[in-house]
Amino acid sequence: MKTKLFFIPIALFACAFCFANEEVQEERSSSHEKTSFTYVTLGASAISANESLNPIPAITIGHRFERERSAIDISYGATYGETTKERHTAWSYTLPRILHIGYLQPKSDSSFYYGLGASFGGIRDTLQKKHFTGIFGNAALGLEMSRSSRIRTMLQLDMSQPVLGIKKTDISFLPTVQLSYGIGF
Repeated sequence: MKTKLFFIPIALFACAFCFANEEVQEERSSSHEKTSFTYVTLGASAISANESLNPIPAITIGHRFERERSAIDISYGATYGETTKERHTAWSYTLPRILHIGYLQPKSDSSFYYGLGASFGGIRDTLQKKHFTGIFGNAALGLEMSRSSRIRTMLQLDMSQPVLGIKKTDISFLPTVQLSYGIGF
């Protein structure tokens, strides 16, 4: 059963890249603008409410499909951090995370956006002896820049809240927060 669940997110991500090759150009102010793009973000994430863990590195790889004023964002992300003082480790992952994005100024070269969605993932904090695997609710606020060029940049604030665990032993966490900077191509 677990093996089958592992392949579902991989298949979804593969489909996202297949559809990306069939881009449909819409009328916009520049001929370089695309209706979909792949991106990579790097940032810092705060998993635990415990103050002994500093923000930890985070990486996300995703693909965004745009349509007029909105987009669908499919991504995978991971964080990992540890402190040597207390042998404290914390990590999280999402595979996949799916967001519906709304652009405030879709025709502009730079636009603020917001997004809501869900993901499947896991989170673990060894100091608090907590773990969670299951469904997360996700929210995002961001600024996408250089929308008319071939390479876009973005600054994004994400928040994830564990909602539904797959095991009875799963313990709920406070929301995790991530601030990241990304490049889309």
